[in-house]
Amino acid sequence: MAVRVTTQPDGAAQLVLDIEYNLPGKLACLFEKRTVAFTAPAADGSYGVDWTAAFRVGTAPLVAPENYYGGFAFRAAAYPHWKFLTPEGETTQPTLKPVAPWIAFQGPLPDGQVVTIAIFDAPANYSHPPQWLLISGMPYFNPVITAKGDWALEPGQQFILRYRWQVSAGQLAAGTVEKDYQAWANR
Repeated sequence: MAVRVTTQPDGAAQLVLDIEYNLPGKLACLFEKRTVAFTAPAADGSYGVDWTAAFRVGTAPLVAPENYYGGFAFRAAAYPHWKFLTPEGETTQPTLKPVAPWIAFQGPLPDGQVVTIAIFDAPANYSHPPQWLLISGMPYFNPVITAKGDWALEPGQQFILRYRWQVSAGQLAAGTVEKDYQAWANR
């Protein structure tokens, strides 16, 4: 895996990774160029992380099986008093599988500062809007792109998955996160 890092004086940074995935004993079956771009922090400490994964299937067909766990995800230390936020509002259900363009997790850090961490799913992503797996006890959440069934991938097929992590100071209302999502999705 090759990694390239660039930084800016304002705190912005970018990582570019070239990754090859292979099955045991076989040549690479999937190639990924991952770009992770961190925005410069705002005065209140808020920032965004744009995650772009450009994939190319190798010389044999692949099937991404129906699944409800894994892939691009957020997992944190178990903080009490944190809640998930969906476009419909807060939820404290331990395992919920909503279909939505974004999900957020918010609450106080050990120092008392309240933050909101949202993941936005790009409108062009496969299976958008995705079903999300939310597990409050870990806490954990991820968009599950194969929740609706197997995804057959042909040799040479290319696809891009884009996400944004938006880390914001304070507890945000669903309408505020939706506005931020729309601004990102429509740029």
